[in-house]
Amino acid sequence: MPNHLLSAIMKSFSFRLPITFLALFALFFACKKNPAVVPILPAKVTYATIEKMHEYFSPKANSYTFDAATPYTIVNTVTGTLINIQPNSFMLNGTLATGNITVTVKELSNRGEMILSGIFTQTDDGKVLESAGMIEVRAYKGSIELSLKSGSTIAVNMTNNGDQSKNDYQLFTLKNNNWSLKPGAKAFALADSGSSKYVKYFLGLDSLGWTNCDRYYDINPKTDLHVKLDGGFDLMNTMVSVVLKSNRVACSLIRDLNKNEFSFSAGNYLGYPLGVEADIVVISVKDNYMYMIKKSLTIGNNETLTLKPEAISEADMVNILKLLN
Repeated sequence: MPNHLLSAIMKSFSFRLPITFLALFALFFACKKNPAVVPILPAKVTYATIEKMHEYFSPKANSYTFDAATPYTIVNTVTGTLINIQPNSFMLNGTLATGNITVTVKELSNRGEMILSGIFTQTDDGKVLESAGMIEVRAYKGSIELSLKSGSTIAVNMTNNGDQSKNDYQLFTLKNNNWSLKPGAKAFALADSGSSKYVKYFLGLDSLGWTNCDRYYDINPKTDLHVKLDGGFDLMNTMVSVVLKSNRVACSLIRDLNKNEFSFSAGNYLGYPLGVEADIVVISVKDNYMYMIKKSLTIGNNETLTLKPEAISEADMVNILKLLN
């Protein structure tokens, strides 16, 4: 090969090599700087439906075993609730229960617990309630559930977790996850010594099961609220809650499968107070992953929201709900 041709080839090669190397170098670091985004989902949960989530987070019962023929006092050192049980108060299949029995007690004292348990402050006839506290009392002889003897009363002294300036709370019993007013049942407000605040309520329970010490939150004018979901979530595995910021109120919007949304009117509810500040909490279970979004707003007139829950760990979800005390 002629010397002049060989020299030209070498010059061309030596000129292109650095350019090629620099191009590859730049491409490599560009890929490092802008890697493909791969979403990292939190750990899966053990439940696949909203109903199973409620069962999983249902408050654990405290159990107390004692002789049915002796008086017994239960003190919840966390909530301050005091329960007095008189001797011979329980029946077993129509006869007086004798020997050792076990009484179980559950309490819901904040809105986060209500949401997780699926027990809200609304009635079966569409009214909004404000809760001072919810309590479940049951009794067992072995594995057999007992009933309360006719004429017997369980005395409950409960801390008022609601509006302590009010003394018009009443008793409600749970029916299909909504509350029904218990006719004739009274909750007596107990004022603190030297104070105008009603810090305690005395409840006389004449039946076992869930009891709610509530007052009607009857604020006008009222409005409807519509929530739609973005992201392909199954309405049957989703719940939408409305939590007031200033009062102990937590309501659940109702699924409307025809309109593919949640609203108050879907359940024939009377509506929510217009103009109040609230948190809208959406929780969904999808493929054993938790999704959640919380949005703060002032309730507008017949407002429609479109919300997209994001993947969240179970622990983070619980911590967020704990703040809704």
